[in-house]
Amino acid sequence: MLRTSWKLLRGPVPPAERVDLQLGLLILFLFLLQVATGILLAFFYQPSPATVADSVQVIMRDVDWGWVVRGVHHWASQAILLLCAFHVARILFRGAYRGRSSSSWSLGLLVLFCVTLLAYSGELLVWDQTAFWRITHALLQIESAPLVGPWTAHVLRGGEEVSATTLSRIFSVHSLFLPWVLGALVVFEAWFFAERLRKPKEARA
Repeated sequence: MLRTSWKLLRGPVPPAERVDLQLGLLILFLFLLQVATGILLAFFYQPSPATVADSVQVIMRDVDWGWVVRGVHHWASQAILLLCAFHVARILFRGAYRGRSSSSWSLGLLVLFCVTLLAYSGELLVWDQTAFWRITHALLQIESAPLVGPWTAHVLRGGEEVSATTLSRIFSVHSLFLPWVLGALVVFEAWFFAERLRKPKEARA
């Protein structure tokens, strides 16, 4: 599947699909950049309320080029969020969410949602007063959702109150769970895009 998709993506791309391909490649590049810089930051970041502020200061002040890596990680997250939002808006305004592009539309929404969660959870990892109250409010909103809301909030909170366990679980979701989900979505998006390129060729054959 992946070999066929890669072969199609390396071939001639119709003009109508080139913008989508360029956007997809740029999003993929930013995603890989996020992974690389995130791994570097994880070497020094300590997800504990007692040490998190000091670990961030170490990254910014003591680690060689640490402030550059953190800055790239932050701004790349904002850039990928804007690009995903632009991609979804472009599909919506073109009316391309119907027909054979419906799968790309659904995946695009999922990618945007996942990127938003990554950006939001990343902002919480500084664990200052603003982040503390933001996660407290967010968990209350999640808890008010029907059915799985209370259970999800309890799992993320790690108990009845926001604590060190909450920070540890947010860090795990941000660095271990969501990147794998986003990576899988990007792979499926590339496959569906390659399928859109293949079907017109089969129709002409």
